[in-house]
Amino acid sequence: MTAFDTAWLLLKMPIVPGSLRYDKNAQPRRFDADFEDPITGDIMPMTATHNAANMDDADFMSVEINHPDPEMARLLDSLGRLTVSDAPMSIHTTGENRKKGDVFWPYSSFVQNDFRRRGYATAMYDMIAAILDRHKGKQLHPSNSLSDEATALWANKTKSTYPFGSWPVRDDL
Repeated sequence: MTAFDTAWLLLKMPIVPGSLRYDKNAQPRRFDADFEDPITGDIMPMTATHNAANMDDADFMSVEINHPDPEMARLLDSLGRLTVSDAPMSIHTTGENRKKGDVFWPYSSFVQNDFRRRGYATAMYDMIAAILDRHKGKQLHPSNSLSDEATALWANKTKSTYPFGSWPVRDDL
């Protein structure tokens, strides 16, 4: 691995280590973290929420990254958003049938065009994977339908080919 490869790997892990926080008093329940844009150096707020009364009832969880300037955040909406679910799912390519609550999988994900290839999606997946692991004892697995970009992201992060295993959990958050 070259020095550039090593540096790029560090840039693609832009959640500030140690910044994942759980606000158990917030309604809906909320997790926060800090995202450092590897191009601009801006620290942006990441927020993960679920609307269930307690962690055991969550069917969907969402994480988003917003611009640090409230006015820009209002104008741009979120810079990236990921929603995961533990709903039942059939994976047509492997024949696997997941039951409710087995694992979580990406229901939808999006990063605005100007912010792609800068670690936004990786950061959102990292945050959700850490929350699921620490607070629910669950793993994040891929959806049954992946775009070419999502396939490349999962292949890179899991160091495998389809069908991918679970998203690795960072221990430094």
